[in-house]
Amino acid sequence: MGWANVFGWTEVGLFLLFFVLAEWTPVYERQWKAALRVALVSLPFLLGWPLALVSLPHLLPWLSGGMAVALFAFCLALFFPWRDPQGIRIVGEGERVDERDVIFSRMGLQPGTPQYAEYYSRRPELEEVDARLRSMPELGTPGGRFFDPLATPLATACFDVLREAGKLTEEISSLGPKQETPDLAHLVKGMARYLGAKLVGIAELDLVFVYSHRGRRPEHYGEPVQLPHRYAIVIGVEMDSRMVNRAPAAPTLMESAREYVEAAKVALILARYLRLLGFSAQAHIDANYRVMVVPLAWKAGLGELGRFNYLITPQLGPRVRWSAVTTDAPLTPDEPVAFGVQDLCRVCLKCAENCPVQAISAGEKTVIRGVERWDFSPERCFAQWKSFGTDCGLCMRVCPLSRPLVGLYRLLRWAMARSPFARRLLVWWDNLIYGRRVPPPASRPSLPPPWWG
Repeated sequence: MGWANVFGWTEVGLFLLFFVLAEWTPVYERQWKAALRVALVSLPFLLGWPLALVSLPHLLPWLSGGMAVALFAFCLALFFPWRDPQGIRIVGEGERVDERDVIFSRMGLQPGTPQYAEYYSRRPELEEVDARLRSMPELGTPGGRFFDPLATPLATACFDVLREAGKLTEEISSLGPKQETPDLAHLVKGMARYLGAKLVGIAELDLVFVYSHRGRRPEHYGEPVQLPHRYAIVIGVEMDSRMVNRAPAAPTLMESAREYVEAAKVALILARYLRLLGFSAQAHIDANYRVMVVPLAWKAGLGELGRFNYLITPQLGPRVRWSAVTTDAPLTPDEPVAFGVQDLCRVCLKCAENCPVQAISAGEKTVIRGVERWDFSPERCFAQWKSFGTDCGLCMRVCPLSRPLVGLYRLLRWAMARSPFARRLLVWWDNLIYGRRVPPPASRPSLPPPWWG
């Protein structure tokens, strides 16, 4: 057997390996249409190439040699580290955010109350749009397009538990003498993972990431936020991709609520643990944040801010729910990372094109509070939430980085941090296999989901 035969049949083996890797992700997700597209794309190589090797022996050196050169060039473009990817750019002075300006805080204001009058005397331009949003059905109540009488109450139950758990976030003082620990940061991260965190990082607590005033809990509305802490431990938990893929229907709301509870559990226990070790610590959980967790997660090296205002992580993409613990314990902070998200989001645009209300900018970045980022309309987004009766999630669903980190997607995600070609290939492949536009379902899907039972 000559070199041409060896090369030719090695290439057949590589095509077969590609097919297995490419099928792995859609089969894992139970996305059967995508799996069929992979088979159709792979079929010409799996059948046509062996047929050409056998039926055209006189061209074998040219065929196998040419394919070897093409595969070598492809791998060079995919894996060669052409340049370090551009990360988030800080171009000016930041400013603290008032939690009373957050859309969720504004929706909690009741006409006729002193808080309502005080807020809209300062922000009169928001009163009309907020009144229109307030008139729509509440999340978790009948009236939304995807309200489900069996699924939605589970999400409501989770948020009710979080509301009660919020009382525990008021605790902050130490509960004993300080314990000497040689590597406290390593210990804390290990404990967080043991408690259920998929991602954990440590950031130095910049004041610009601390809310100036509280806005969510009525009993603390308007109170200035003062944190006597130097560090933030940021905790991320994973949303199941199969539930995300049912967005914007009720299962996505269920999964979002469930993971907020999981993130809260880790933060509350970890804060209590640090207090028992003799340090001051405070948990920050859904609806009870004193800090802006997404920029803290960026600073803690857990990901980059994407086009649709989510933090995108190397391991889980945007399928993450966050909590945090701030503390005076002596910790070693992590550093921000850049793995190609800014370049990928610039060329992808799937989230912007699939947003039903164009809440996500399809244009270039602008400078917002000293950070270069894409613009985003929380009012348009929240209006769509209320229309659907869920927290939508279409942008998360269509993001190429939402795919599970298995098979070909693991390879491409590894390569995207090193190669601009890999980032474009990832977007192209995702569009080819999953489609560029994902229309929302015409009606709410029946429960339970197909993998239950």
